Amino acid sequence: MRLSLSRCLTANNGCVKTIGLCLILFLSLPFAHADTYTVTNLTDSGAGSLRQAILDANINTGVNHTIDLSGLSGQLLTQGNLNITTGTVDIKGPGADVLTIIGNGSQRIFEISSGATATLSGLTLTNGGGAILNNGTLTITHSTLSGNTATNNDNGGAIYNSGS
Repeated sequence: MRLSLSRCLTANNGCVKTIGLCLILFLSLPFAHADTYTVTNLTDSGAGSLRQAILDANINTGVNHTIDLSGLSGQLLTQGNLNITTGTVDIKGPGADVLTIIGNGSQRIFEISSGATATLSGLTLTNGGGAILNNGTLTITHSTLSGNTATNNDNGGAIYNSGS
């Protein structure tokens, strides 16, 4: 038996109802979503800054975030911790020999909270009071950590890790 399209589209045989139900179910499924924040300047705060991109990522929970620094070169001076508090954040630099994030010498550069996941790549981190405090999940690739010193409680230098 061959079923024609016109016959299938009649409401009497339930085909339209089935298609409608399938569409509703498909559209209600959660989609993996990713946000990309592009850092456009070397300032420590305000629109286009790394700090603002991290703050925006922390507010927008439930999605994966990419913070793109690939268009920058030079030195980015921080005046305090860059805290990644929730979700998954992938920070992509242009290369460790191209972009250096410089701490203020007394505070860590990055802090990853418990439950958060961070990936850092293509960066140099220097002059932190410890470069990274990790309580979450941390991956670092193609990066350089040098000249970071934590003096209180002997908790790290480059990385203090209590996460994974």
